[in-house]
Amino acid sequence: MAKRKLFVEAGSIAEKNMSGVGHTALHLIRSLAANEDFIKKFELILIVPFNKTSFLGTHHLPNSIKIKRLFLPARIMNGAVRFGVTPFMDIIFGRGIYLFPNFKNWPLLFSKNITYIHDVYFKIAPEHIEVKNLDLLERHIDQFIQRADAVVTVSRHAKKEIEYFFPESRGKVRTVYNGVDHSLYYPRSHEEQDKIIAKYDLSRKKFFVFFSNIEPRKNIEKLLDAYKLFVDKTGEREIPLLIVGGMGWGNEKIFAKIKKMKKEGYGILKPDHYVPDADMPALLSASICLVHPALYEGFGLTPLEAMSCGAYVIVGDNSSLPEVMGEQFRRYVDVTNASSIAKEMMYYYSRQDVNKYGLQRSKRFSWSRSAAELIRVIEEVDEK
Repeated sequence: MAKRKLFVEAGSIAEKNMSGVGHTALHLIRSLAANEDFIKKFELILIVPFNKTSFLGTHHLPNSIKIKRLFLPARIMNGAVRFGVTPFMDIIFGRGIYLFPNFKNWPLLFSKNITYIHDVYFKIAPEHIEVKNLDLLERHIDQFIQRADAVVTVSRHAKKEIEYFFPESRGKVRTVYNGVDHSLYYPRSHEEQDKIIAKYDLSRKKFFVFFSNIEPRKNIEKLLDAYKLFVDKTGEREIPLLIVGGMGWGNEKIFAKIKKMKKEGYGILKPDHYVPDADMPALLSASICLVHPALYEGFGLTPLEAMSCGAYVIVGDNSSLPEVMGEQFRRYVDVTNASSIAKEMMYYYSRQDVNKYGLQRSKRFSWSRSAAELIRVIEEVDEK
């Protein structure tokens, strides 16, 4: 019996510095390829713009995954999606099931479509969305949902919001939780911690860490206010705040504030170079805690990865975070109030122990489990 084909629009992983969506797509692709039952039934094919295929080499993908190249550069193809003039993708690549991991999709003539919509924050706080992305979603999201045979999202909270804002999606939205890469995110030994943190001139359990994109929804200005309050109240100027993250957008005020606070003697460290993913587990393990005062998360993977390293986390009681953190997590902060965040930073800064609850909670999430849930959606769509 011939294998069926799963085509994955993989532009999000063909980037020098991937976004959170790209990391999610990459983990799912690897986990699908590692699922023996799936590979017996399906041929896994990635569709990538021809001028971006070189980036795939850095991922060391299994040989079983095939690559198909789009005939136009990424910039042109993104423009075609934006203006709604994309051709039928299955006319180009053939019949199968097409998985679109990044909100947008292409029309199909005789194939099935599964589209990820990670969240609908653009409907809740459009002022926090980059203008070009907001424009794309506002103009085309209804069409993307209509074209999809199934919509996948990453939390029950996100599913509820999608169905609220887009009633036409009801009945086709499925929840597939993200996972943690436990081969990377686990508590590191003191020796490994010391080796990594020495690169950043840090001391074990003597710094806070923020790890995410530098953009409005991450609420970094309030984080800086909270850190200032922490230092002013404790006098601990030798305990820095390490900020690690992609450049994001809308961050001019944030960088101006960082510059000003550094001149005033506050210990904010923002590396001017790329921090490898491989360094993050040791940084998280060695930190006092992860401070993650996001205003909204479709899922909230970063706090989960921190807990998987045994780190404590500071988060708000909003969006999907209570769903991910679990019913036994009680130490939420008001992320709109710098004093609330600072109070929690003061609670944790003298602690040296491991977050045992976090370690147990994070074990509930794995990419192999995510892939298994996604496979159920794929098979459901395939049988329609």
